[in-house]
Amino acid sequence: MNQQQKGPGFSIASFILGIIGLSTVWLIYFVPPFFIFPFTHTPIGLIAIIFGAIAFFRHDSKWYLGLTGGILGILTGIIGLVGLLIRLGLI
Repeated sequence: MNQQQKGPGFSIASFILGIIGLSTVWLIYFVPPFFIFPFTHTPIGLIAIIFGAIAFFRHDSKWYLGLTGGILGILTGIIGLVGLLIRLGLI
């Protein structure tokens, strides 16, 4: 029988989303007009966390990328939430 190998799709997607989220979250602090940036980082971070958890618990071939992407997603969510609170004047 042919065993189907688990591909690293979720791991790579989580890692890329984590990098994109973390590299663009700083626009909240530097772009003067209140734009859509604060509302886009929460979904990007959540999807990175979910994909990272799926990759980690499915034991993908590159599960460490999924774990890293999940951690980057958590950082994106925290920094994005703080930036949103600063933009709204709550901090």
